[in-house]
Amino acid sequence: MAIQDIRFDPNGPSIRAAVVFRTPQVVSYGLMLWESGSNDVVMEEKGNSENPEDDAYSLPMPARDNNGRILECDLVIVSPDPKPSEKYQVDLVVSQGASELGKLSAMGTVSAKTSTDTLFAKLVGA
Repeated sequence: MAIQDIRFDPNGPSIRAAVVFRTPQVVSYGLMLWESGSNDVVMEEKGNSENPEDDAYSLPMPARDNNGRILECDLVIVSPDPKPSEKYQVDLVVSQGASELGKLSAMGTVSAKTSTDTLFAKLVGA
């Protein structure tokens, strides 16, 4: 899977990353923000679709510090009794202030009781 560039204003307000569940399967996720050019993890969050808690996270400030960093969202999709051609979709929506900067979508056919997917985005100050 290719890494999608997401452009942001380095002098703007905080950047947010939200995991959005579009289909009824049980989904758990790990969201990591990797330092540019490094194996250091700057931020790590976890969650799932089975609770009312917010699945949106503010990235570290100032916004310019996120230039070149990589957002990774690892997904585990669970469907205890998958139906033929059952589809899943989970989006990673990146925004800054009131503006949506980009959306990455993991979508596919549930082929087993458990499926996995990963989304990658590189943050680029514009």
